[in-house]
Amino acid sequence: MNWLIAVSISCCCSLLFLRWLLRRKRFNISGKTILITGASSGLGEALARRLFNKQCQLILLARRMDRLENLCQELVQLHPSYPKPKTIQIDLSNFEQITSCSSLNNILQHDSIDCLINNAGISQRSSVLDTSIDIVNDIFRLNYLSLVTLTKLVLTKIIERKQKNATIVNISSLQGLIAVPDRSSYAASKHAVQAFSDSLRMELKEEYSEQNINVCVVSPSYIRTELGQQAFSRMNKDEKSGDDNISKGYEADYVAERIIKAIEYRENDVVIAPFVQYLAIWLRRLWPTGYFRMMVARNKRLKAKK
Repeated sequence: MNWLIAVSISCCCSLLFLRWLLRRKRFNISGKTILITGASSGLGEALARRLFNKQCQLILLARRMDRLENLCQELVQLHPSYPKPKTIQIDLSNFEQITSCSSLNNILQHDSIDCLINNAGISQRSSVLDTSIDIVNDIFRLNYLSLVTLTKLVLTKIIERKQKNATIVNISSLQGLIAVPDRSSYAASKHAVQAFSDSLRMELKEEYSEQNINVCVVSPSYIRTELGQQAFSRMNKDEKSGDDNISKGYEADYVAERIIKAIEYRENDVVIAPFVQYLAIWLRRLWPTGYFRMMVARNKRLKAKK
């Protein structure tokens, strides 16, 4: 009798999932205006390339203007008839610049942003005791406070214009769901992004449901980008340290394609990770003590290899 109940529940769940898949509506993002932070390299650059191929009007933000200009020239040469990307040089870690940046405010005044992708961020490779408060401050200013500031600025314009179907995409990390040793500040900043996004999503649903604004949090595992290679090291803020896991991570193009799919299908939460790391998320929720023991043992093995 028990097996019959189990089979019945499984069949019902499968049918509900199939129904959900068939009823999902795909939004066409071709020609939409999309603002991307941290667009000069890595995931931001990969997103810019793929979205430009969809003839989106791109607004690209980064500190390194030379890289932005090179990317822009390359894209225009590939498709001269497509909308030319707009570029803004800005240091988002100095988040006061966001509200005072005349170029950004001018664009927001005249362009309706259909999608904001908060991608800019920095990481860390040091223990809690070895991480200076200055580094903690730098990480939170860029990973969290700048994200909140820019999101509020863009959202205000979206709501004022009564735009419909806009999307806010916040790039978090798997470490925003499950923390690991020597990443305390980075993981905490990504935890904050997750909580902020969840609260914002519910508020928009409650107060501006007619505008159908979506908030999507993307939590990828390791990606082969400069983020890990340029992570802050233990004691010296100017030193950088890599991570062996980065070389085994996802290609930025793969993650970018998955994010674009999430935008098109208006997903809320996207985790991009191998099956084992999915299991770690559930282990942390169901048996936290076991998870902590496993992570401590894993960290010891990684340090022993070095």
